[in-house]
Order: sequence, then C-alpha cells, then structure tokens
Amino acid sequence: MGSGPVSRAVGEQDALPQGSPRCNLKENLLKDSCAPESIEFPVSEAQVLEDRPLSSKGSGDSTHITQVSPQRIALRLRPDDSKIFSLQVRQVEDYPVDIYYLMDLSFSMKDDLSNIQTLGTKLASQMRRITSNFRIGFGAFVDKPVSPYMYISPPEAIKNPCYSQTWVNLTSAKWAAVREKIGWRNDASHLLVFTTDAKTHIALDGRLAGIVMPNDGQCHIGSDNHYSASTTMDYPSLGLMTEKLSQKNINLIFAVTEDVANLYQNYSELIPGTTVGILSADSSNVLQLIVDAYGKIRSKVELEVRDLPEELSLSFNATCLNNEVIPGLKSCMGLKIGDTVSFSIEAKVRGCPQEKEHSFTIKPVGFKDSLTVQVTFDCDCACQASAQPLSPRCNNGNGTFECGVCRCDQGWLGSMCECSEEDYRPSQQEECSPKEGQPICSQRGECLCGQCVCHSSDFGKITGKFCECDDFSCVRYKGEMCSGHGQCNCGDCVCDSDWTGLYCNCTTRTDTCMSSNGLLCSGRGNCECGRCVCVQPGSYGDTCEKCPTCPDACSFKKECVECKKFNRGTLHEENTCSRYCRDDIEPVTELTDTAKNAVNCTYKNEDDCVVRFQYSEDTSGRAILYVVEEPECPKGPDILVVLMSANNPLFKEATSTFTNVTYRGT
Repeated sequence: MGSGPVSRAVGEQDALPQGSPRCNLKENLLKDSCAPESIEFPVSEAQVLEDRPLSSKGSGDSTHITQVSPQRIALRLRPDDSKIFSLQVRQVEDYPVDIYYLMDLSFSMKDDLSNIQTLGTKLASQMRRITSNFRIGFGAFVDKPVSPYMYISPPEAIKNPCYSQTWVNLTSAKWAAVREKIGWRNDASHLLVFTTDAKTHIALDGRLAGIVMPNDGQCHIGSDNHYSASTTMDYPSLGLMTEKLSQKNINLIFAVTEDVANLYQNYSELIPGTTVGILSADSSNVLQLIVDAYGKIRSKVELEVRDLPEELSLSFNATCLNNEVIPGLKSCMGLKIGDTVSFSIEAKVRGCPQEKEHSFTIKPVGFKDSLTVQVTFDCDCACQASAQPLSPRCNNGNGTFECGVCRCDQGWLGSMCECSEEDYRPSQQEECSPKEGQPICSQRGECLCGQCVCHSSDFGKITGKFCECDDFSCVRYKGEMCSGHGQCNCGDCVCDSDWTGLYCNCTTRTDTCMSSNGLLCSGRGNCECGRCVCVQPGSYGDTCEKCPTCPDACSFKKECVECKKFNRGTLHEENTCSRYCRDDIEPVTELTDTAKNAVNCTYKNEDDCVVRFQYSEDTSGRAILYVVEEPECPKGPDILVVLMSANNPLFKEATSTFTNVTYRGT
C-alpha cells in the first residue's frame, strides 16, 4: 500500500509469479493472473464527526456559541493521495470581549497616566456599542530590575524600577500565559493592548546581565501579583510569543509611539492576529486606537494550523464575499460582523508516515473555536492480518505467505524461500556480479545461493540485485536528503508531487505567488520555486503587490475607485470588486501629501468628469485610496454667449489650447 494512491495490493489467496511485486497497478496485477476479487484498493475518504450549526448571535450562554463548522472530521489517506474538506467561519454579533491593557510604567510614560485613569470608563462606554458583554483589566510592566537594564544609582532607582527606563521587556508572552491570574474568560474574544514608547528586548538579550536560562513560557506571577522570574529567566522569543498568543486565543494590539512604530510593525508581520496603532505622546488617542484596532481584527478571518505532521501538506482556497473563490488564500478581509466565509482545504500525504494516526487543528487566529482533524494513514493491506507462517507455499514452510508473496525466515532466500544460505557453490559467485571483472554485490553485500544479500547500513537501506542502490547517497540541500521533499532512489532524488529540481528544493506550486488581484505576482514578476521574483521596477512585497510608482498603478486603482466608491465599472459589473480591490476608500475634499510614496492619479469617467484620487500605504502596509468626493464635471455652455456669437461678426472662437499638466489619466 505504500506504493502510491493508484496502486493496488493482492490478497492472500493468490500466489504471484516469481519476482512480481505484490503492490502494483491494477492492470499489472491482472496480467499476473491475480483474481479481481483478491485485489485490494482502499480509497481516501473524509468523514464529518461533529458538525454543530453556526450561531448568529453571541448573547446568552456563551458556551453554546459556534463560530466554526464543522468541529471534528476524520480523514483516511493513502500514500501520496489527497482529500478535500471544507470549513466555514462566522464572526457572530454581540460576542463577549475581554481587553487587558498592559502599560509601560517607565519614566518616559509618566505623562500618560492621567489619560489612562479615565480609560476604563470611556472604553467601556464605547465598547458597549459593539458588545453587551465586555470586561477590561489593567496591568503594568518595566524592564528587568538589574543592570544594565535599569539605573543602579541613585538609591531611588533601585527601590522603584519605574524611576527611569529607556528600553522595555517584551512581556506579551508572559501576560498571555497567565490566563488564571488575569481572568481571561474561555468564551470571549481576548485583546491584549501593549503600550510603550520604547524599543524592546527579546530572547538572548538577557546575556548582557548574565541571565542565560531560556524563558519557559510559564506563569511566574506570585501571590503579590508580581513577576518573580525577571532576574533569573531570559526574555521570550517571538516564536514563544506567537505560540502563547495562539494557545490562549489572544489578539495583540501594539499601541506605540511613532518613533518605534516601524519596529513593532515588523513584529506584527511575524505574529498572526497582531495590529499596530500609532499612540500620541500623551496617549490621548488610545481609546480611538483600541476601537479602530478591534474593528480591523473583526474585519479579517485568518486560519492558522497547529500540530501538522511533517508528511502532510495543506493547500487552501478561500470563498470570502460574493461567493468568489480565491485560490491559495487562507484569509478573508473586509468582512462585517455576521458575514460567513468558507475555505476549501486539500490535505495531501507524502509517502507513508511511521505514525499511522495523528491529529491536528485548524482555527481562525484569535478564535476559541477550531476544527480538529483526525488523520489515519492507510499504509497497510487487510491481507497482512491473514499472513500464514510456515506456509507450504514458501518451499514447505521456509517462510510466511503474506499478500501473495513469501517473506522468508532467517537462513532462507529466493522469491519462494527455496535457497538455503548454507548451500554454497563457487560458480554461484558469477551470478552475483553484473559483469565479469566487476565487484561481487558491489562490495556491499554477500553472495549466497547465487543471490546478493546486501549489508545493513547505519545510513539507510542498500538494495538492488547486485546491491548497487541505496536510499542515502543522494545530494543534500540544507542538510536534508533531497531537501526533505523526495525519496532517494539509487542515487537519484525522486521528488514528491509539487516539487522538482536536482535536489527537490523547488516547489511547482504557484498558490503562494497568487496576489489578491488573482494574478501571479500581481503581473509584475515571475513565480520561481514558490516565491515571486519581482521584475517590474519599483515593485516589492511577497507577491509584488506593492508598487506606488509603477506606470499601471493609477490605471489599476482607477477600476477600484470606480467599483468601491461609485459602484460602477467593469469590476462592479463582473462582481469581482472585493476580490481584486482590498484597498480602503477614504473620501476627501482635496488631496494633500499624506505619505512619502503617495501617487496622485486623475482620470475621466463615463460622464466626462475628472476624478482625482491618491494612492498610498500607511505604516502598517494598508493600501488607502483618498478620493476627492466631487468629480470635476464640465460646465454647460453660457446661453447668452451662444446667442451673441451667433449674430456678432466680431465674435471669434478662442484659438489657444491649454493642457492640464497634472492630468495623468489613462
């Protein structure tokens, strides 16, 4: 059964011709006179085990709220085969929300305290408009109270670590781990607001103070509600933070000042479910920042996968809005509360894993609800359970007859176990060499009964009639045989499906290169080994999607303005606006310099009116289209002038032509 998804195995009733494999294509087994009823051909299948319907509202008993369906499925997969299953997600209305406000109490943040003192009441009032079930908590932090992270003089600095600080401890992982201490509710959205005006320390920085013990991600809050491992345990890594936030279903909001926003923006790109907001110098805008960040979080559904076995790969297709299927995506944006999105997921297994049963989880980032997938790898045949030890078919009991072939006992060789290792004739040596003068059994085996018995090796398996092949002499890439994406067969890499190249290090899949507009690399680059190589000057991004200075930027964004702002145009008629246009539209009365790389665009619409807009990206990478609300339409002719020109011989049409140099429409 380990031969592949289209191979079949012979049952125990038939004996195959000498040397024939028991796992083969059906047509080959039939040629070998195998009875059709003795051929086993199990198929991959998916079975839904638990499927509670999606809820519409979050009020009431929160333990019965369902935002993900189904909740549990079982997969049976043959080697190198795949199976497709689907998942639906809905963010219900009025879902409970827990917010924990974690504030940097270093000296530079002292002017923010007065605004924070009234935050709880104001935020509760604002959040009541979003959910009727809201809770808020507060916490504080400083850096490690040891040199060089704090001043050791004057004495006041030792007594009070908040006396003066310049860097902070990235403590989000610590506070994410202490669910019981903070009081996170199981059935609620968890928002952790991390506020600071300083840069951070992360894993390995503790060595500056002689702290080398890695952070264990556990709760070390004592009865006095103080963190007790500051001087003994290193800072957490970004990987540990990501793991803890995922385990506790927490969305992280970085509320930071503008001078450190770029650093935290880089962090947010590595931590799923994270947003960044620019905090004013005195934190006066923190209320609106939290509300806006919560809106961004609730407008997006992004799937994450946990505990996926190495031999299994997943590919995603998303159906977000207007029933449009977007290949290669596992997230949907621009959603409203109550919208339902679905994902088609293909699970494919490579080879035959050692562990025959495994389970993994798929869940939206920040959600409590999840889908548990139980996988059984179907590598064995049913006929193996009916093996016949000491079978008369194997030369009068010299082996076990199993699934149509003999598995010889120790000391016996041959397809029917007909040759004893004790028998020896010098002439048999010639049968163990491919050509006269060449080494016997390739110097990697013993010649017994005219057959090569290959040596065992610590590196792998030696095979072949003359022990000429093995599964460990192939080239390695980054330390892994065949890059970990293929099997070594007699010195050559046989790549898994979706992989190619001498080392099997180049994927043939293109879904990772698919941009939001449905084009490979946004039409500005080439997909090479699963990554976009941008060739259009000025383009960048994972899918070359960012290019404010590209000649086609105004042309393409014009279509998005037409469909999203004015509800017309080709994309509107084809119902593909939400698929190709992920930009935010912001109406303005006039265009200003909003960003360094902002591009002003102008075009004429179907009414011959001039529409002006600006294309730019904010610090979080969000694309924004600032559109002048009122297009400039040509005025009708002056009736008096027309009448006068008809009868006045002195009237003469203007011969001068003026060109609008700012017009760059297409």
